[in-house]
Amino acid sequence: MLLSLSVGITPLMVRELRARTAPWIYKARPLFIGKISDKAVGVIWAAPGAPLASMVIEDLIVCGARVFIGVGLIAAIQPHIKVGDLIIPILAVRGEGTSNYYLPKEIKAVPDQELINAIKVSCDHLGVKYFMGYIYTTDAPYRETKSMIRHLQKAHILGIDMETSAIFSVSIYRKVKTACILVASTNLSRSKSIGFYSNELNEHIFKAITVCKKTIERLNY
Repeated sequence: MLLSLSVGITPLMVRELRARTAPWIYKARPLFIGKISDKAVGVIWAAPGAPLASMVIEDLIVCGARVFIGVGLIAAIQPHIKVGDLIIPILAVRGEGTSNYYLPKEIKAVPDQELINAIKVSCDHLGVKYFMGYIYTTDAPYRETKSMIRHLQKAHILGIDMETSAIFSVSIYRKVKTACILVASTNLSRSKSIGFYSNELNEHIFKAITVCKKTIERLNY
């Protein structure tokens, strides 16, 4: 199952997988089914924000989905990360509130290691540059203050998003497999930003989707 974590990513996924709409409970948030090799793969918009991402995943789990890869955008905060670079989170700091309903505070929000290994191998095979590390998930993007960013930079956090820690937390609680591939759409330590849904940013999003496709081809389920 591919989770679009930004509305502009959804049509790009649908086009790449030649997906078609499938029967689903929400007309405003359609489910698409496409194919990668001989595997049927779903595509759905599961954002913005942690509560909505968790609701979509919960609905899909009830319908039988067990493997999820999210593709979204992230605000990088480390100066060495360029706009358009891919970030693969190996831990998401739980700055949002949804994850507290799934896990005790001392439990870390981490992805499935098998999926992470498959994504890494796919990136290496395709020659795609990526960064692996910790990110921070927030509920309040307009409260990313300068002092907060400095604190996260010192903690070696790569960037800030709005869904990943909730996705990982739900997956741990429900015992399903999840991972995310995030595209740096801006860098808060610099002034330059590509701009949402620009042609240049879409090129990098296509790169992330290509990594997803290669990863799914490698999986044995």
